[in-house]
Amino acid sequence: MAAGPGAVQRNAGGEDGAQFSYNAGISACGHGGGWQKALLLLSDMGEARLQPDGISFNAAMTACGRDGAWTQALSLLGELRGAGVEPDIISPRLQRGDQRVRKG
Repeated sequence: MAAGPGAVQRNAGGEDGAQFSYNAGISACGHGGGWQKALLLLSDMGEARLQPDGISFNAAMTACGRDGAWTQALSLLGELRGAGVEPDIISPRLQRGDQRVRKG
C-alpha cells in the first residue's frame, strides 16, 4: 500500500527516511576516517529540523573515537545529555573515559 501525500516514510526501526539517511551518513563517516564530516552531518540535522537521536550521537562519537578525536567525542557526550537523549551501550563507555580524563 502506497503512502499518502505528506506521509512520513519509516524504516523497520521506526525512523523516518531523512533521520535514517543522516544516521547512515554519520555512521559511514566513522568507517572512513571522517569524524569532521560526521560532526558536520550531525550539525546539519538541526538545520533540517531533525532531532539527533541516540543513534546519531553514538555514530558521531564512534567516528570521533576511531580517529582519536576524544575531546570532540566527550563534547558530544555532553550534548547528548543536554538534549535529553537516553545513553545506550556506547555512551557509558565514553562516560567512563570522561571520568578517567577528568581524574588524570
